[in-house]
Order: sequence, then structure tokens, then C-alpha cells
Amino acid sequence: MKQQSQSLFRCFKSGQSRSQALVPGVSAEAIATIVEYAYKRTLFGHINLGNVQTLLETADYLCVEGVMDECSQFLRARMTPTNCVSTFHTANAYNCTALQEEAYKTQCNATLQYLRESGPVLPIPYFAERRSPAEAAFIVGGLTPHGPTNKVSVFVPSDILFKAPLLPAPIAFHQSVAIGENMYLLGGLDENGSSSACWKLDMRKMVWERMNSMCQRRSCLASCAVEDKIYAIGGYSGTSTLSTVEMFSIPTNQWTFLPPMTIGRSGASATLVGANIYVSGGFNSNQCLNSVETFHTSTAQWTRVRRMKFRRGSHISYAWRGRLVVMGGFNGVKTLRHSEIYDQEDDEWKDFHPTSVAKAHHAAVVTKNEQLYVFGGLNGLDASSAIESFSPDGWTTACEMDESRYAATACLVSGRKVLSRLLD
Repeated sequence: MKQQSQSLFRCFKSGQSRSQALVPGVSAEAIATIVEYAYKRTLFGHINLGNVQTLLETADYLCVEGVMDECSQFLRARMTPTNCVSTFHTANAYNCTALQEEAYKTQCNATLQYLRESGPVLPIPYFAERRSPAEAAFIVGGLTPHGPTNKVSVFVPSDILFKAPLLPAPIAFHQSVAIGENMYLLGGLDENGSSSACWKLDMRKMVWERMNSMCQRRSCLASCAVEDKIYAIGGYSGTSTLSTVEMFSIPTNQWTFLPPMTIGRSGASATLVGANIYVSGGFNSNQCLNSVETFHTSTAQWTRVRRMKFRRGSHISYAWRGRLVVMGGFNGVKTLRHSEIYDQEDDEWKDFHPTSVAKAHHAAVVTKNEQLYVFGGLNGLDASSAIESFSPDGWTTACEMDESRYAATACLVSGRKVLSRLLD
């Protein structure tokens, strides 16, 4: 074994030298996997799409060639025309020459196949644009087994997880929204308590920039983006549950207060359906809510609508074919699998497809082709690392993150030119 790796394992000898080892930039999970490989000489069952890039990075850093070979074999076995470009860049980054050549061949074959199917005329800029993902979900911050994290993971459907620039500091119970070529992070819970901070990830530069802070500190807030405006709704200030609402104008970089909700809510969920923002559930002091109210963006007024069947907070909500869906959450006693959908015309809630397991504090996005992806979450005391997708046929696990995560957020970023920078 290389000298770098030998020094790593000396701490496990008996006697006074027995201690904990800290290797900068390397996670405990990756170290544990490397150590297991040193004894078993196999990683069978330990590599998945969520951790393969982390393992490659660690193995490259520690010069553990056997782990790099197994990761390369794992990626080679799962290579498709859809993910060959990202696999090529991954192989190039970690000097996996054989995998890089295989990815290049797959890419060339896919190009020839595309040319045959597309006819004699193919504009090159258009074809080049198709090689980058059209949309991706950014999974931001949250709680891990080791505490709050500043990780930003990027999930491309049918592909592996990418890494995006780290957050300025670990954060959880925050909100994030994507508008144009930027992603915004609002509030949350950091080492100083509830935060009023607002950050922007500039996708052109791939750097985080500090924006003007919110008027109030907010963790466990709800948020929604409408055109060039971001709404921060309710939450917990550190001392009380908030009913206040404020709006951020992107052109002016300014926050202004709007009419408050009819009741304070933390752990609520907000979704834009049509021109209205629906805010559902949440917690008010010690009470879990099933009430729902809608904010009319044209008149800046709040209206109550029919209550949900079940009380719930720390749930997700999303727009599905012009209707509001709420899913999972915690009702004050137990975590829920139940989902329900709101029919605005009939003013009625109906049962909808339940989650695969009971979940709260999870995150979700809906792609343009109406595919729902759910990230992590908490089932009682057990946190999840799964990325699950939902279709009419049911739930499937699309991928695993490198570690369990909950109280994170997810937002969908679209645009091939923007997302191509993840491959640079």
C-alpha cells in the first residue's frame, strides 16, 4: 500500500498510539470504506451512485488504486448515452484513463446514432447544447448524522450526483428557490440560531454572494418565487412563531413587508398554483395545523380555503396539473405517509398517492415532464439518504446520496448552458 495510506492506518495499532485520525477534506464515511477495502479487498455492496464520486476523490487523494479501479468498474457498468459526458468528466478529474476512454467511445457512438436518427442536417450548436443536462435538482444544506452541513449536491435525473460550491456555512431548516441563472437561500438555523441571511448562488460564476438580509430572522419558514420576486413566509424567529410575510425584489435587492397571514406558522409549506401562493399546515406554538390559506399576488390579500383532512407540518407541497398536493409530514404524534390533493373548483381535499415510507423534513422537486423526486427526510428517528422518484407505477429509488440528510431544501434549475458549468 502506498505511503500515504500506510500513515492513515497507524492510528489503529494497539498501545499509546491508538487515537482518532483526521484527514483534511476526507469524510468519515469515505475513510471507513477505504479501511474496509484494506481488509476485504472488495467494495461489493458499498458503492452507489450517491457516494461513488466521493470515494473516487478520497481514493485519488490517498492513492488507493484498488478503490479507484472498483469505482471505475461501477461507473463503466452503468454508463449510458445519457450519462457518458458526465462520466467522462469524472474520469478525467481523477485520472481514470480506461474509464475516460470508454466514456469517450460511448459518447462517439451516441453521437453517430443521433446523427443517423436526426437526418442529414444537424446544427452543431444545437447538438452541443443537448450534451448538457436540461434540468437538475440542487439539494441544499440540511442535517446529517454529523450535524448541519454546507454541502450542495446536484442531482441530474438518470445520472450521478454532482457537487456544487459549498454554502458559506452549515445550515438547516432554511429555504431555497431558483430564478433564472441564480439560486437563492433564505434564513434557516445556523450556529447563531435563526438567521435573516439571504444568499445568491451565481450560476455563471458558481460562487455564493451575500444579498440584503430579511427584515426578520426566520428558520422553518416557507418560501415561493413568482417572476422576479421571492416571498418569505412565517417561520420561527428564535422566540416566537411568525405570521409575517416579506417579499424580496431581485432588481432592487430590497425586502418589504406584506400583509401577514391569519395565523403564525412554522414548518409550513408554500406552493405557487396559478397566480396564487398556497400555504398549508405547519405548527403554531404547540399545535399542529391543518388550515390552508392562499395569498393572491395580484391583490396582496389572504383568503382561507378548506382545511386539509390531516394536520401536518414539516411536509412538502407541490403543484400537480394545476392542483395542490401535500405529502407526508409530522402531525404532532407520528410521521405520515398520507398525501392529499386539493381541487380548487370543488373546494375539496381528496386522498392522493402515499409516500413509500412515512417521511417528514424531506425535500422535493417536480421536473418539466411531471416526474416527482423526493430527497432524504426523517422517519421517526431514522434519516434517509434515498432519492426517490414517483410515477403512476409507484415509487422507485433513483439514487442514494453520500449520507442521510433531512431539513434540507431542493429546487429545480433549468437550462443547458447554466448546468453545463457543473461539468467544467
